[in-house]
Amino acid sequence: MELIKKPDYCYIKPSTHFDGLEVYFLSKHLGIDSGNLEFDSYPSLKALQKISSYFPINTKEMVFLKQIHGDEVINKTNKKKSYPSGDAIITPLKHIGLFLKTADCVPIFLFDPINKIIGAVHAGWRGTSLKILKKAIQKMEHYYKTKPEDIYIFIGPSIGACCYQVKEDVYNHFSFLGKERQNFFARRKDRSYMMDLRGINAYIGEKAGVLTDHIEISELCTFCNPEFFYSYRRDKEKAGSNLSFIMMK
Repeated sequence: MELIKKPDYCYIKPSTHFDGLEVYFLSKHLGIDSGNLEFDSYPSLKALQKISSYFPINTKEMVFLKQIHGDEVINKTNKKKSYPSGDAIITPLKHIGLFLKTADCVPIFLFDPINKIIGAVHAGWRGTSLKILKKAIQKMEHYYKTKPEDIYIFIGPSIGACCYQVKEDVYNHFSFLGKERQNFFARRKDRSYMMDLRGINAYIGEKAGVLTDHIEISELCTFCNPEFFYSYRRDKEKAGSNLSFIMMK
């Protein structure tokens, strides 16, 4: 993925390009600071207008989820304004920007170029342990006849294995990985683990049938890059939210 720097903000864009598809992972300069939230964490109009001034999307085209760290996948089939609870959303609609809010969790976008379907997945450790990415892929299969081998996955900046220290209770939620678990958890002397959250999601995508060369991953760590990203692990209650979106035009 490519980091593009502008005078007062930056963004990450996938190297894989499709005509009519917009995918952006935005820096904290276009995110939501801790004092700029309203309506139960729905971004303020001012914050959204700022994004609209830089990118080809208007505020009426922006769709957010009330993210709850679960595995609910929303199938959006109309353009009525809504704020559903869930952590993943899919749609066949054009001119609908599917937004994610993250501050260490993994933002994941999906695209089926054959059937023209997009998806957005918010994957924290809880959602990842519930295989929310796999469930989003299954919903695309069910509703739109998507074939996993046709899907492209874009995994944005998140906390890296360099910084994501977890305890054994989190480690135990990933027994479904079997022998592969050791590839994503590095045990420390204090019996905690350094966890590769985005790597697990890439693995889940592959096991669901997505081709390895259809998965593009940003290696930028939100914790390591305070000049670019908010990080809850680093900033605690002072952390805002990084925003990302995908849209078909």
